[in-house]
This record gives sequence, structure tokens and C-alpha cells, in this order.
Amino acid sequence: MAFSAPGSAAGKTPRFLLTALPAVQESTGAGPAALQWLTTGYSGPVAIGLITAGRLGDLYGRRGLLLAGTVVFTTASLLCGLASGPGTLIGARALQGVGVALMIPQVLAGLHVTFDGQNRSRAFGLYGDSGSPRTRRI
Repeated sequence: MAFSAPGSAAGKTPRFLLTALPAVQESTGAGPAALQWLTTGYSGPVAIGLITAGRLGDLYGRRGLLLAGTVVFTTASLLCGLASGPGTLIGARALQGVGVALMIPQVLAGLHVTFDGQNRSRAFGLYGDSGSPRTRRI
């Protein structure tokens, strides 16, 4: 189930970001509000875009939207790494959220149509567990 990893891992705010917030604040000069926007700017587009992206996947094909989401997320990650100020970093994080919103519904729909019965339950269980810190490989 290699195709389940992008949707689940990318969809959660990683612990390293929360741990790195003091260093981000120091290196970019971000204030407390900007730090809050680093997480909110990511989760907002994810929450807003999930349903729309799911419908777009139904209309135009899941594979293309999954690839588009991967390109958007990867490009935004590069922009995050190159960001020199809090505004650029917040914008790049929001763009990451857009990429994730494009990916997650395609992954879930792919699991739904690929597996049935007990295998579908197992696939969704592994998908849900893939983002947890205690992930085990079966």
C-alpha cells in the first residue's frame, strides 16, 4: 500500500514542526501570531479543499489529481525550505495544505475501489495507522 502514505502522512501536522517553532521564530523573526498561522495556514486549506478535491477526482480522474497534489506539495515544501521570512513560510505552508487537500481524497477513493470486504477494512485501518508515531509494518 505504498500509495496510502502520501495522503495520511502529509495530512497531519508533524510533531517536528511543533518542536521547531521556537527555532523558526528565532530564525525568521516571527511573532506569536505568525507561529499560529504556520499551523492554521496549513490546516485551513486542507479542511476547505477536501470535499472539492474529492469531487474533482470523481470528475477528472484520481490519478491526475493525486499527481497534481504531489507536485503542489513538493513544490511548496521546497518553498518552505527556501523561505526567509514568516510571510513566505506561511504562504508556502498554505500551499502545502492545498496539495494535501488534493491528495487525501484520491488516496481514500483509491483504497475504496481497490479493496473490498475484510481487505478494505484492513486497508483503511493501515491507512489510519500510518501517520501514528507507533506505526508498525505488516
